Amino acid sequence: MNVRLRVAFYTLAFGAAATTAAQAALPVRPAPAGLRSIDDASGGRIIVGGLGPVAGPGDAFRAGLHRVRGYFSSMQLENVVRSKDGTLTMGLFRARLGADDVSGLALSAYRPGASQVAILFDDRRRLRQSMPKLVAHLQSISPAATASRPRARSGANEPSLEARMRAVRTVAMTSNDGTVSAQLPEGWQMKQFGGGMFVADGAGGAEVVQGVSLQVLDPRGQLYQQAMQMGRPPAGYRLFIPYTTDPARAYERAMESLNRSSGSSVTFTSVSERPIRWLGPNGAEVSGTSVRNGKTLRFDEYVGVSPEGPYGGWQIAVNGAVAPEVDFERDEPEMAVLFRSWRPNEALVHAQVESNIASGWAQSRAGRANLAATTARDQGVVDASMRNARAAQDGIDRSTAGFVRYLNGTDVVEHGPSGAHLDVDSGTSAALQSFDPQHFTSVPVSQYVKGVDY
Repeated sequence: MNVRLRVAFYTLAFGAAATTAAQAALPVRPAPAGLRSIDDASGGRIIVGGLGPVAGPGDAFRAGLHRVRGYFSSMQLENVVRSKDGTLTMGLFRARLGADDVSGLALSAYRPGASQVAILFDDRRRLRQSMPKLVAHLQSISPAATASRPRARSGANEPSLEARMRAVRTVAMTSNDGTVSAQLPEGWQMKQFGGGMFVADGAGGAEVVQGVSLQVLDPRGQLYQQAMQMGRPPAGYRLFIPYTTDPARAYERAMESLNRSSGSSVTFTSVSERPIRWLGPNGAEVSGTSVRNGKTLRFDEYVGVSPEGPYGGWQIAVNGAVAPEVDFERDEPEMAVLFRSWRPNEALVHAQVESNIASGWAQSRAGRANLAATTARDQGVVDASMRNARAAQDGIDRSTAGFVRYLNGTDVVEHGPSGAHLDVDSGTSAALQSFDPQHFTSVPVSQYVKGVDY
């Protein structure tokens, strides 16, 4: 591992100022399966271990984070960087360990067949002092001591996810309103299907959602306050949640509220958040575990939070999968096939949104005694809703294209001189950029060209 790079990154991230804190021990917690937990004598903890075979540097980092899923009650990752040769990936994180706020560094070292992960962390107030010692301690650990044993396999050539997906039998479906189509695996049912979105349930309790946009109203906003003065909650809303730009927090609050309104209860036991640039400034992959009516679930969602409107309205876009934790890997091929197959009819979706808004506006207008006084206010709500709906749909289209490429291991590469966009596999993308970095660059999802890349 590149020690200079680690130290430089640490210094840049945490600055020069030092803050003292009492040397209280971190909460005792068993290490995740296959990893070692090492407490440094001067404070802080290291979780380290081997990852076994992974496809590449990015997969090594994701696999490492997956191995510590559930160790922290929450984990927010930020400022991820990669070394020039691509083998070392690291990112700062903040998390909760029991009642303690901790911060640290997650890093992975990619080597074919022998990749490793290390999580270095301490109480947030004393990390500045303990991090150099944790880095030195990590260097002293023998790689052989952290190597994990290969996972037992059912056969010499365990089928890949792609191979398992090809074996899934599906039925082609189109919604009655024509706004969305999908390939539904056998045994699954469409719970909601239309308006450019779907919610589908599997026989074992798995669920996949695509194109869902939850309409939320901030109870501190003008629209909510005015409606309550009239003695009734605002029409058209089920979720009344204070606005937040944190996707994980927005997702938790929305799920808690929706379950509560349906007579169920949900408790989040672990939540990890990985910012996703192509989902916008308030977008992230939110994953973890929860307990709903006594059953432990695992979820992996792409969540985007819209800007707040002038009257307190906002939206939470949700696309992803939830399944019982014990069955998640078994159900993964069917969930992935269904997730990828989502095809919205954008023109029909927009027409339907505008029609619904117009209808709601007409009803609202007919029910008010003072038409002139309410027109300006309600028209602003209509305009904001239409803009938010279009922006949310375009963001969903972009996020879906990026997620599909993520699952397929492909990338969009731009040839600078011609401006052409090439859809290639990740290996070819890396080779082109390495061979001719002046002319070939990877296109981030935020710069996808509509009609070309999605």
